[in-house]
Amino acid sequence: MRKKINKFIENFKLISSLSEKVELANSLELDLKNKISQVNNLELDLKNKISQVDSLLRVNKNLHKELSSILDSIDVSVDVHEHSRSWACISLQGTKQDYIKFVDLGDSQIREISNFLRRYEGSNNIKIDAHPSTSMILKNKFKKINRF
Repeated sequence: MRKKINKFIENFKLISSLSEKVELANSLELDLKNKISQVNNLELDLKNKISQVDSLLRVNKNLHKELSSILDSIDVSVDVHEHSRSWACISLQGTKQDYIKFVDLGDSQIREISNFLRRYEGSNNIKIDAHPSTSMILKNKFKKINRF
């Protein structure tokens, strides 16, 4: 009888140990399922973020095209006002960088610009504009400059 009791106790300890191990395995399985669910949620989140970045890249590309188009239409201009100094907006477009600057002009600088522009007479790349009421003044200024 003692053997049977010892065997029973031994079997009971094994069953208890197995029960604890099954509980531990179930707990680990539940943790693993939670971690997998978290990874799936993170993957979905990442896909959404990638989609947003792709969308923003397309918008950025379109804005870059629009800005490039605007920059391509900028030319060198000289404007003369009757009661203020002349000024120039200079735009140089390079392959990697554009340069834009507004400059107040004196008579000697206007002469230099006039000489520079003479090299491009007949070219459509250079534009000189003035308000209609000051176009006569502009013509007179260039006539005076050309006399020097």
